[in-house]
Amino acid sequence: MSLPPLVLAAHGSAHPDHAPSIFALRDAIGRKGDVTVGWLDHGQPDLAGAVAEARQSGNGRQGPAELRARRHGPVVVVPLLLAAGYHASVDVPRMLTGARKVVVSPTLGPDPRLADAVARRLSDSGTPKEDPIVLAAAGSSDDYAVAQVEAVAEALRAIRPGAVRTGYLAGEGTPLADAVAEAVRSGDPVTVATYLLSPGTLADRVAEVGRAAGAAKITSPLGAAPEVITLIRERWLAAAHGASSA
Repeated sequence: MSLPPLVLAAHGSAHPDHAPSIFALRDAIGRKGDVTVGWLDHGQPDLAGAVAEARQSGNGRQGPAELRARRHGPVVVVPLLLAAGYHASVDVPRMLTGARKVVVSPTLGPDPRLADAVARRLSDSGTPKEDPIVLAAAGSSDDYAVAQVEAVAEALRAIRPGAVRTGYLAGEGTPLADAVAEAVRSGDPVTVATYLLSPGTLADRVAEVGRAAGAAKITSPLGAAPEVITLIRERWLAAAHGASSA
């Protein structure tokens, strides 16, 4: 099956390390021309522009007939979002208003493989499985989005014997500083597991708040962890099947 072009809907940030990490993720997913990044903020092309660009570009291996089909066929959008909050429910649909033959996949979370990716970053940081961790998320005022983060925390509890708490920079749920302070009171070294896809202002804030509250370690964002790559590719494939059967 020839997959339709993929557009990754990325949050965007003015932070200098953010865009390179998203491009590394893009390059790990597919060949140049098959996968395009569309920014929700702080970058060009924006999501609508990336969909238009995806229809016009190719990976250099298509013939004229395939390129014509590409221009008139579907485009898959996978939101690089870990929970279905405001960006997924408002920004993505708004930016795609009027776009034709666009299939938008669900957000990446919750999925047990994201817990596996968090566990990978914890292992990278040298955190023993018995140590307490705080899963640090950006946060949302949407209860459903918060519940999706909590579901990933529950999946982590299934694979780690140490205590797992959640902490949020904003919105509903326990504030990150409070969650870390509570974990520190156990007397064991605490690691903050950064539940973000890429470096940026939010990741810097997670590290700042976590350290100020007494965390011993802060993990890197998930980035191009193998579990994330697999999940995005599966979202792409599932949406492509949906488009072909519509």
